[in-house]
Amino acid sequence: GFYRAAIDGAFGAGTRRSMAEWQSARGHEATGVLTTMQRRALMEAWIERETANFVLPPSHIALDAGDVITLIINGTSRSFRLRRATRFR
Repeated sequence: GFYRAAIDGAFGAGTRRSMAEWQSARGHEATGVLTTMQRRALMEAWIERETANFVLPPSHIALDAGDVITLIINGTSRSFRLRRATRFR
């Protein structure tokens, strides 16, 4: 990643610096403040890192590849993008 400082929970100089580096690495103007589209791209890239396999009940049959689902795991909300949906009969 681009953030190399201690995680302090503050939106400070380190955060802005890392966002500017991310922007620059992708050919954007390095402002340190993400546009809506840049934020979406960053979140999509993060979601793509997380994968899981599980079987869904028939009540969730409308889910398909590309959909994003959110699960609560150990009290923490985690988002996953479905890469493939296989229908079991």
